[in-house]
Amino acid sequence: ESSDANCLFGKDKTVWHRRPPKTGRVRKHNILREKSGPTKSTQILSICETFKYIFSDVMCNVIIRETNRKANSVYAAYNAENPGNPAKVWKSLTPEEFEAYLGIIITAGVHQSKSEPTVDLWKTDANPL
Repeated sequence: ESSDANCLFGKDKTVWHRRPPKTGRVRKHNILREKSGPTKSTQILSICETFKYIFSDVMCNVIIRETNRKANSVYAAYNAENPGNPAKVWKSLTPEEFEAYLGIIITAGVHQSKSEPTVDLWKTDANPL
């Protein structure tokens, strides 16, 4: 039943049917019977500990190191191209700043703040996200 009258075609040749597929019973091999949610080993962890369990210090340190390396090279290139201007100096990103940044980004995502101005995300005197 894929005649042109019953289908729409995307630019990438995806076929979209005008009528939804017929539904029926879910086959028994497609039914999950395991309990979902946190396991006993993660139920005792705090939110911060759970995050650290997934996003390790090693990962954070690599990101911080490479961010600082890239920023220093960008600043050095700018300073070399603009010798008449005051030299720009990169203040190294710290683990605390990086964790705060991640916390704000994750919280903004949870609260679907994609259209929120970034200035508002960093305010200390405003309502939380």
